[in-house]
Amino acid sequence: MITSSDALKRVKSISNQENIGHELNKIYSNFKFHEGNIFKLSICKNNWFIRARIKEVDKSQIDNLSTDLLFRQVNEISYKPESKVSSYGRCNIPQNSIFYATSIPNEKAMTDKDDLYKYLATPIFETIKRDNNKVHIVTFSVWENTERIECLNIPAKPGLYFNENNWYRQHINQFVKTFSSMGYPSAYEDPFIQYLASEIARPVDDTTGYHVTGHFVEYMLRKHDFFDGILYLSSKMSGSTPNIALRPDSVDKKLKLVDIEVRLLLIDKKDDITLIPAFRGTVDDTSTGTISYHEYDHGLE
Repeated sequence: MITSSDALKRVKSISNQENIGHELNKIYSNFKFHEGNIFKLSICKNNWFIRARIKEVDKSQIDNLSTDLLFRQVNEISYKPESKVSSYGRCNIPQNSIFYATSIPNEKAMTDKDDLYKYLATPIFETIKRDNNKVHIVTFSVWENTERIECLNIPAKPGLYFNENNWYRQHINQFVKTFSSMGYPSAYEDPFIQYLASEIARPVDDTTGYHVTGHFVEYMLRKHDFFDGILYLSSKMSGSTPNIALRPDSVDKKLKLVDIEVRLLLIDKKDDITLIPAFRGTVDDTSTGTISYHEYDHGLE
């Protein structure tokens, strides 16, 4: 096995991008990941998670917005099929499906959807290209876990996020304290673990890609099938919101779709966001996953 310092040095020295997956997997397989440096977090059932999918359409289409422009199948708002995954993501490699979602802060959030959806749309706005001739259609889908979810987590030391989730920090501090008392080195002082934690916290617009974390998550989920996925804090929300990335078979087994809502994302000259309700969706046929929509009066003249 290699030391934490050696693992970090080897990762940073990789120069052959074409063979980066092979090189990273060699490092991961020769480094000792254990209960003292990778946290296992259980999420009890009946928690809610939300996804947002975005489509760009011409502004001229809005007056007679057709449901033909919307996602018509559940699998279109869930995880992408492997054939459609062409690039690295924070927690996936190409041709590796993963389900990304954000934890809904609390039960009250669903009673004030305007604030909730605007909160979630903020990072979407930061990634889209401005075009005065375009309007963005955002499909929000809410999912509930019907069984306990087991997630791995890379324990980030305090200070990585400036608006860190209190629930997360309390759990992580207790985790590190417990295993340190059992004789494990502190995960906060492990340079390789903290490097992985900082890599998964990088903004989505970073140009260097997510090779390190994509292959790390793929390696851990392949090696440890008791993990349903990974829990990490949202970099766009400065650590205030937990996100999850789940393997497809766990989604199929442990999640159910409970709500679908389509809103129009409008951005004014001051970059203020308005989300106008457009459609509500329902799954009419669970065997085929077909979604039907009924229209809101979205108030556009």
